[in-house]
Amino acid sequence: MNPCHGVYVKDLRIIADRDIKDIILVDNSIISFAFQMENGIPIKAYMRQENDEELLFMVTFLEEVFSYPDPRIHIKKTFCLKELQNKYCGNPR
Repeated sequence: MNPCHGVYVKDLRIIADRDIKDIILVDNSIISFAFQMENGIPIKAYMRQENDEELLFMVTFLEEVFSYPDPRIHIKKTFCLKELQNKYCGNPR
């Protein structure tokens, strides 16, 4: 994790015994997986809501993505995080 002005970016490259395509990071802060956007699955923050079903949706998505040889392709198509980043933050050079 790299602290940057009070936020943490998790760099998955530190995990040496796994192929990066086999690692998925689920977090309520998109910034946390900014280094590997294709590996990140955004989830709503849990704030003790009585009707929170986010993890039920996550189980369904993870079961679906498990069937892909490279889940990053499906994650990229589903969440379009790079496109959102470019739209709202500008295209990094």
